[in-house]
Amino acid sequence: MQALRHLFAAAGLLAVCTHAALADPVLFDNGSFSGSQEGRNASGLHWVIDDFFLAASSVVTAIEWTQHDDLRLPYDFTELAIFATFPTSANPWSWPPPVASFTVAATRTPNGTPVIFQFLHGFDYVVSGLSINLEPGTYWLAIRSQFPGGGATWDQTTGMAATIPGRYQFTDTGGGPEPPRFYPLENSAFRVLGTPSPSPSPVPEPPAVVYLALALGILVLRRAS
Repeated sequence: MQALRHLFAAAGLLAVCTHAALADPVLFDNGSFSGSQEGRNASGLHWVIDDFFLAASSVVTAIEWTQHDDLRLPYDFTELAIFATFPTSANPWSWPPPVASFTVAATRTPNGTPVIFQFLHGFDYVVSGLSINLEPGTYWLAIRSQFPGGGATWDQTTGMAATIPGRYQFTDTGGGPEPPRFYPLENSAFRVLGTPSPSPSPVPEPPAVVYLALALGILVLRRAS
C-alpha cells in the first residue's frame, strides 16, 4: 500500500510538471480591472490602442484582456493589430503596416467584475494559438470588438507597467476619421503571453518529464519490495 502511495505521488509530480511545461509565461502584464472606468468605447468605429514592452526576443502565443459588454447584444468578433510604430495619422489607410493583425472570435468568459453604466458586464477575453515573432522593444496593441448596433469598453487598470502612462482612442466617424486622441490618465487591462527566445531556463519537454516520473515510480517500488 505504501508503495502505491509513492507511485501515486510520482504520478502527481508528473501532472504538475507537465502542466508547468505546457504553460506559457507572461511576457507583459499591464494590470487587471481596477480603479475608475471612463467607458472608453472599443467597438464599432472605435479602436483603443495601448503599448507594451518586450525585454527580449519572444514568440507571442496569446493575448488576454478584459472588457465590459452589453449583454443585450450578441458578440460577433474582435479585431486586433500590433504595430511597431504608433499610427498617428487620422487616415487608417496610411498607418504603418502592422507586424501582425487578425480578426477572430475570442474566447469570452464572464468574470463577475462590477457592472458599469448599469448595463455593461465584465468579461475575460483570450485570443490564443498565436505565433508572432517579435524583437525586443515597444509595441502598440489596437483592439476593437464588434457587436451589432452596440458598444463595448476595454477595461481600465491602475497598473502602470506600460512604457507610457495613458492610452489612445481612434475613431472613424461618419464625417471621416479623427486623429487618435490621447487619454493620459487611462491604462488598459491586458496581458501578453508567450515564450522568450532563447529561454533563460528551458523547461523539460513533457516526454522527458514522463520518463523521470516513471523512473521515480520504479525506484519506489523496488525499495518497497
